[in-house]
Amino acid sequence: MTKFTTKGWLIILVPIMLIGGTWALIILFQDIENKTQDKINAMYFVVPIVVLVFFGLPVAIMMYKRTIFRDNGRWTISYLILKKQIEFSGTEIEEISITENISGRSVPTHEIMRIRTHDNRKMEISSLELRSYTKLRELMLKDFKGKAIITQFGQRPLK
Repeated sequence: MTKFTTKGWLIILVPIMLIGGTWALIILFQDIENKTQDKINAMYFVVPIVVLVFFGLPVAIMMYKRTIFRDNGRWTISYLILKKQIEFSGTEIEEISITENISGRSVPTHEIMRIRTHDNRKMEISSLELRSYTKLRELMLKDFKGKAIITQFGQRPLK
């Protein structure tokens, strides 16, 4: 059985965001008795944004933290917090689309693998999120021969 896990940056990022959000809320509510009515009205706008960004975003990130298993050609994607598992094998896959050389200003060059099954379930795996993505890609291409479409970023796939 082969196991692919999420990279460790999530374990570092989430506590940093939670600590930063707590710090921002402490600063916002510090000395609230002496604040003017205009500053209190501005806080009604700022506090929900701080809560969504510093507390909601880490929860959403952790909800989709996943582990991928491969056992004798049978693949399982397990979402740890959602308590959800998706299982598939070669007969259930309709198409695997791999987009290479995706780049941006502050994002390193990476790949995205999109998997679509016959019953219209869709999964997306990024090379930035998983350890040993290259091994996962090789095994996927080996298990699902003829169902993979590989394109470069910015180009349309040829069908």
